[in-house]
Amino acid sequence: MPDGCRTIEKEAFSGQNTIARIIIPEGVTTLESCAISNCDALETIEIPSTVTYIDRGWTDYGNSFCYCKKLTSINVSEDNKHYSSADGILFDKQITIPLNVISIGTNAFGGSNLTINCEVEESNIPTGWSNNWYGSAKSVNYGVKK
Repeated sequence: MPDGCRTIEKEAFSGQNTIARIIIPEGVTTLESCAISNCDALETIEIPSTVTYIDRGWTDYGNSFCYCKKLTSINVSEDNKHYSSADGILFDKQITIPLNVISIGTNAFGGSNLTINCEVEESNIPTGWSNNWYGSAKSVNYGVKK
């Protein structure tokens, strides 16, 4: 990749069928939808501390790693502030719960180690939220606006 590259654009690695491992270099911040796609031999992706956005496929096009049939491991730098990985599985490090959520079960975020931002104020938690809804989350912040 060229020096100074900050974004891996849509289909940048499409159809690269001989690559088994991709190490995204420090400095890259964004992985667009299907940035790494249709890579039949790809098994592992290494994500650096600088990545702040990975497209999750909430559009019609697809997530950042679409159609990589052998992909079994996504490893994120421990220094990344936005994402983490465990046993090769990609996780967000934080989540925002919007005002319109009326029910959350006991220990819903158990074992997640997430930072949870709630738009609702702590004094106005809906009655449908369990007393221990946050489980073992890293921290919970109330009254956070998007």
